[in-house]
Amino acid sequence: MQEASPSVQRAYINGYANLESAIYDEWPGASVFDAESIMQALSASLHRYRREPGEGFTAWALAWVKRQARRYRFMAEIRAELPRLIYAAAERAMFCCPAEDDAVDVTDAEQALYLYLLTKPREIDSLMRPGTAKTSTRIFRLVKESERNRRKLMTDRLHKTIKRCAGQEVPEDENNLVAA
Repeated sequence: MQEASPSVQRAYINGYANLESAIYDEWPGASVFDAESIMQALSASLHRYRREPGEGFTAWALAWVKRQARRYRFMAEIRAELPRLIYAAAERAMFCCPAEDDAVDVTDAEQALYLYLLTKPREIDSLMRPGTAKTSTRIFRLVKESERNRRKLMTDRLHKTIKRCAGQEVPEDENNLVAA
């Protein structure tokens, strides 16, 4: 993981309160956990700022946290307004093909969708933009894609475990069970 320069880290620490209040300005209903999550994500992204800190850093960081706050707010709105749609999409995605794991239920697929969207912020941006397809259609597509990714990850883990149990060597890059 790349490290931000010490001067950028100091600018982040000095501007923490202002950045956090910008989150609440952008999304008044944000929880403390949401704000903290956004600030942690910004902290992990500080290495992307390549210039010397100053007013440019403040503007960059403010734009970053506001964009993230809009994404989180949108996700909260979807979850609050469309829970039945997301449940239906998750159920369809899970049961359209043979289940590999009977212990997995629809809430797992819902959580996989939210995790998928939070790791792929451009997908949230695409949902936020008006388009020719309805939001429900786009959500169904994303749920199907996130469920496909979850199943692939589980299948890959299973195959790697079988190889290890059979005494076969697993290449170095295949030892990471977290990444798909």
